Amino acid sequence: MKKILIMVLFVFLVLFLTSCNDSAKSNELQSEIENLQMELQDISEEKNKLSDENKQLQEQILDLQSQIDSLSDTNKELKDKITVYELEKQKEEEEATIQENDVTVLLTKKDTMIGKYNQYYVTSEFSVTNNTNKDIKGIQGVVIYKDMFGKEIMRINCDFTKEIIYSGTTYIESDLLFECNQFIDSHMKLYNTKYESLAFEYQIKTILFTDGTSKSS
Repeated sequence: MKKILIMVLFVFLVLFLTSCNDSAKSNELQSEIENLQMELQDISEEKNKLSDENKQLQEQILDLQSQIDSLSDTNKELKDKITVYELEKQKEEEEATIQENDVTVLLTKKDTMIGKYNQYYVTSEFSVTNNTNKDIKGIQGVVIYKDMFGKEIMRINCDFTKEIIYSGTTYIESDLLFECNQFIDSHMKLYNTKYESLAFEYQIKTILFTDGTSKSS
């Protein structure tokens, strides 16, 4: 009887210890599950936070792109304004600077004469064509006489101020006289060189227009 009682007590003790062990394991698993759930919640919160940050970054990128587009448009507008300004400035400079084809001056005749007191004169005739769109009231310039080889003989200041030269018209200046000094070689060379053997150039310094504007070289 005693042996049976001892065996029963032993079995009960084994079952009790086994039950305690299972309970401890169950508690440990429950704790791990709770920890995993907390980690999962943290991960979910972090994911939501990253999602919000990503959304903010995308909004910032769109805002920056909008600013870039705006700056690009502003830059284009500035470039267009600069181009217009440069064209206007170029036009103003052209309007104030003598262009090669503004006026055409040709030497149409060269002759000589001796004055009453034995003075030596060179007479010249010029045709002056106004190629501008304005009427000219005066031209200041220099006549350069050259020999047939292009070597300069001499320069003489020569202005055309006697008449208005209307736009698109040609004016003939026929009574220009230059008094030669017999003791200066260049003067006498000009005097003695025939028209057919002369080369000619006219350099314009200033053009005055009837509207009050002018051009200079």
